[in-house]
Amino acid sequence: MPKVNSIGLRVLTYNLWHGLNPEGQLLFEELEPQSRRQRRFQQQDQVIFKEAFPHTRGFDVAFLQEVSPLPKRLKSWLSQDFLRGQGQMDSAGLKLFGLGPPFNLKSGLVTLTHRDWSARKLKSLQLSGRASISSWASLQLEESRWALAHEMLHPQWGRVLLINVHLHHGLQWDHEVEAALEDWVQGYKISPHDRARVFALLRAGSQRRLKEVQRLLRFVAEAESAYGLVILGGDFNSTLNTEEFSRLLEAGFVEAWSQWGRGGQGLSFDPGANRANHQLLQHFHPSWLKELEEMKREQGASRAQAERAGGALEALEALLGQLESRPRRIDALLVKNRHPRFKPSPQSSVRLIGVEPTLGLMPSDHFGLALELVAE
Repeated sequence: MPKVNSIGLRVLTYNLWHGLNPEGQLLFEELEPQSRRQRRFQQQDQVIFKEAFPHTRGFDVAFLQEVSPLPKRLKSWLSQDFLRGQGQMDSAGLKLFGLGPPFNLKSGLVTLTHRDWSARKLKSLQLSGRASISSWASLQLEESRWALAHEMLHPQWGRVLLINVHLHHGLQWDHEVEAALEDWVQGYKISPHDRARVFALLRAGSQRRLKEVQRLLRFVAEAESAYGLVILGGDFNSTLNTEEFSRLLEAGFVEAWSQWGRGGQGLSFDPGANRANHQLLQHFHPSWLKELEEMKREQGASRAQAERAGGALEALEALLGQLESRPRRIDALLVKNRHPRFKPSPQSSVRLIGVEPTLGLMPSDHFGLALELVAE
């Protein structure tokens, strides 16, 4: 039986990818054969329990996102008597005692801890969306986003606040995106009215994430005085150069890779390096695509006007596809130290996990992050 780590704190975050097509009513189509899916699950367990911290006794805390099917996988993990853990479904549809459409949609957050840390769940925090999701029932007709908060006791840091988070997926709005869109506006002579409409549409994802971050930070502000250390981990669907992420840094959090990264840029989302899984995602329809199609139908009375508008919007769609496919670090671990005696040491380190394929297959469409936090 693994024993608790006597020095430091080992934390990982990993989006496991539910592997479902999010368009359906009775069922969400599985994007891969069942045999391939089971192979990925086995690889994920290998990464989480062995490869993340190969020369130690394993993780102390694991933040997992897109765990699917959540009840079944959590039960399997908790059969190991050294583990404790809880989950929060964030994608469930309509359910009563586990049954209801979409019948195979049971995806969400799981936080696992070693039993010796005396961890306990504080609350499930709904960050956005209109939904009611519990362990026995779900009323969800639209996307909702959640955070899962725990606390634990550590021999050096004392009480530690742990928050597992998965923010809204939508176009990341940053300076590169804005500059590319301005070039599109100039190149196709887009009117001020249409420019404003397109920009508002494409900024909506970041604006929603900003509100989710604000809700998250209100919870942290109310709770943090009782803790020596606060750790956020998860899939933020945005990078450091966005407004929503900057709010986390302004609140006193340190992004682990920026501080203790060991080589490279820590690109947790990299379609080029993870080609086989991302090819299965090519047929997804982003949230902005439907409204662009509507704009095509609205443009101009004449055929010539319609063709010009259609060409501009088709170029925009291609541009957005390129921007969405940029390699980025959208998964992160953030640390806020409040301990009067200890602080994170420069000897702390963080690295990517889940980057090695087995027979050409990666465990997920994301790479994870594993942080070894050393106190000084």
